[in-house]
Amino acid sequence: MLLRVIMAICLLGTSISTYASTQFRVIVDASGSMVISDPDRLTSESLRLIADLAPEEESSLGVWLFGEEPRVLLPETPITEELKTSLKNNLGGYVTEDLQTDLESVLRLMLDTPAAEGVATDSEQHWILVTDGMVDISLDQSVNALSRQNILTPILDELIEKGIHLHTVSMTGYTDSELLKTLSVKTDASHTEVAVPEDLLSTFNRIFTSANKADELPFEGNTFFIDDSIDEFTLLVFHKLGKKPKVIAPKGDVLTLKSDQKVTVANGLRYTLVTVEEPMLGTWQVEDVDLEKSSIRIVTNLKVEASNIASVLFVNEPLFSSIGLYENGELIQDPILLEVLKAEQSLIRHRGEILEVLDNKELSQSSYQFKNKFDSLMLEGDYELRSFLDGQSFARKLSQYFTVTPAISLSVKQEDYGLMSFSVKPSNLRLDLFRSQAFLEVEYDNATRVEEELPLIGAGFWQKLVPSKKVNFTARVKLKGVTQTGVRFDYTTNPLNFAYNKPVSSNLLTDVAPGTAVTDFIAESREGFSGIESQVEESLEEKLKIEIDATDLMKDMKASIDDVANSADALISGDKVEKENSADVSFSSGEILVYALINITVFLLIGGGIWWLRRRSKANKTDLEESV
Repeated sequence: MLLRVIMAICLLGTSISTYASTQFRVIVDASGSMVISDPDRLTSESLRLIADLAPEEESSLGVWLFGEEPRVLLPETPITEELKTSLKNNLGGYVTEDLQTDLESVLRLMLDTPAAEGVATDSEQHWILVTDGMVDISLDQSVNALSRQNILTPILDELIEKGIHLHTVSMTGYTDSELLKTLSVKTDASHTEVAVPEDLLSTFNRIFTSANKADELPFEGNTFFIDDSIDEFTLLVFHKLGKKPKVIAPKGDVLTLKSDQKVTVANGLRYTLVTVEEPMLGTWQVEDVDLEKSSIRIVTNLKVEASNIASVLFVNEPLFSSIGLYENGELIQDPILLEVLKAEQSLIRHRGEILEVLDNKELSQSSYQFKNKFDSLMLEGDYELRSFLDGQSFARKLSQYFTVTPAISLSVKQEDYGLMSFSVKPSNLRLDLFRSQAFLEVEYDNATRVEEELPLIGAGFWQKLVPSKKVNFTARVKLKGVTQTGVRFDYTTNPLNFAYNKPVSSNLLTDVAPGTAVTDFIAESREGFSGIESQVEESLEEKLKIEIDATDLMKDMKASIDDVANSADALISGDKVEKENSADVSFSSGEILVYALINITVFLLIGGGIWWLRRRSKANKTDLEESV
């Protein structure tokens, strides 16, 4: 059945003549643990929500699963009414029982899959990754680490190059949050950690809103007002499972929530989407809904527009905002209307289900617009800036979403040859590296302190190699940052404590003159060190051979001495050879003296040989140390 649905969707995609301007691709974790993390398949319902929200044929949707191997659940195709019906009837039955999660393979497959027919080549690309685990393709952790690194290097670079926004959604606290955040921040997207599966719906709604900005109406309690400039409104309300909302028109009529000529209704299990064309003027009312998560999108020629906010802002970066009222695309400058117009902004930090209002204030007017400035945002996380305009006879709302993250990260590594590397990498390409400066501060346990500017290297980050002092230390970096748009800000990384571990093997470069360019020194001396290392290897091999020969000689000498001792004991004690199998054997005193002289001579020769070999070995060792 599912195969027939997929084939039908593919045929629908080939018949599309218009071009979708927004591409949605969803990547769903198919591991067995998702049965526990998402028992009610809210991921499937969230997919249907995006399809219901998107204007038909203006957006596309495709779904991939990843586990032990990647697979296509829904081939990408422009969204149509037929697609919405197929999603509703058939998408909830996919299997989640894989034992592994091969994220690298599914991202590679999707990068190699071109956009479907009917999707514009310059469309905005928003991919959504939903997972409850981490990179897990082998019992060998080194294999997993290599796959993770492949995601962070070639795959992430390709995502950035193609302009893909990879939104990540973490279903549990056991995910690789560092990996997911990096993928999102570097691709100008959002990372969300959902507290409960029900939050998936509002998360997908927020991602859709980021991709498709729309004018909205604010709720006033459980009511909203429709003015004469509104041609259409779409009411999205979230509610409890099985409990249908109530929508009441201005004259008290309750909508039947069934589609007709002017009303279109899309019913989910936990959401209801109602679109009304040419709505009745006046105050509308809703009941039995979650008002905080619900929204009202409108089609109108009287809009509130705000200055763009980057998808990613840096900690301690100031935020500037200006909003204005536009009619048919023109900024309204009528002094009478502006006299009664009031503007307000709320800065909200999203923390799962908790919405923390950090600032709320009325704005003053300047040059026919309302302007605001937030000096700095100190806390990392996901934010929303809500703008409200009240013209007494009408009201407008606009939501803008963005993420706040540290501008840079500091890493310290113990390198070869007694060196330490300090590396500072930007979190997002909004940071202008050529106009920004990074200053390293290191405090050693031996009471010494170092402060210096880090050089920018060609790979796109700051790095410096310094001789190790072989003591513990604390390091931090102060950034004088400049964004690509010229906004200046300061940021200091959290202190990084490094515990020095003394290397097991000695290093050839232990004393480097102060001020020496260590990296240049190593590069210029590479050939010299290679020659020395080969000489050392040859000398060690020769030394080992000499010691082995000497050991063999000692064994032979010991055997000879034992033979002499046994012969002497036998002669002195007068031991007799058994006569049953042989004749009597007797030695004269002259024969005994000859045998004794022969054995003494052999002993002296062996001892002299060992002395000569040890002397030669000592001389070779001295020559080797002098050459090094």
